[in-house]
Amino acid sequence: MWFMAQPDTQLMMTEVGHIPSNPAVKTDDPFIAGFLAQTASASYFPNEPEMGAVWGPSDDMITKVIEGKSEPQAAVEEACQLIDAANKK
Repeated sequence: MWFMAQPDTQLMMTEVGHIPSNPAVKTDDPFIAGFLAQTASASYFPNEPEMGAVWGPSDDMITKVIEGKSEPQAAVEEACQLIDAANKK
């Protein structure tokens, strides 16, 4: 993992289309540079407190649609309502 996280390794990975996770990567690509600049003020999505209310309803939503127990739109609406209620929105 250490090797994969190094700036030089991450730079090589950008050459095949990956966005680096190490903000020390030096690149001339404005698209990648934008992502790297954003990391200075970012928080990791799964660790946001509100995300705790997302995983269960999202999993149920996908399962209900795959099993044919719900139409996609109805499953999404139900999941959103549950997530909003849990986050008091």
